[in-house]
Amino acid sequence: MSEGYTGWTNYETWNVKLWIDNDQGEQEFWQERAEGCIANTDDDGDAIAALSNELEAAYDAAYEQQSMPPGPLSDILRAALSEVNWHEIASHMVEDAKEA
Repeated sequence: MSEGYTGWTNYETWNVKLWIDNDQGEQEFWQERAEGCIANTDDDGDAIAALSNELEAAYDAAYEQQSMPPGPLSDILRAALSEVNWHEIASHMVEDAKEA
């Protein structure tokens, strides 16, 4: 794991994972999705890739649903989301699901 921000690639990645872990419903949902991805493949790499894609798509969709008008704030939020290392988050989730 990279040591960019408290052991995560960067602040954006750490922040998203922190919010997922601190919301019980969100955490349980993504744990179930990780378990589903593991069950649908024989390869951890494929499970991680599938979960990573799901995470990114879900957060992109949530961004698109925001009623924030175009401008600097929406641009900053989009830029921050583009910095998230979804693969790293998914990798941790798959690892945690396998240990559970």
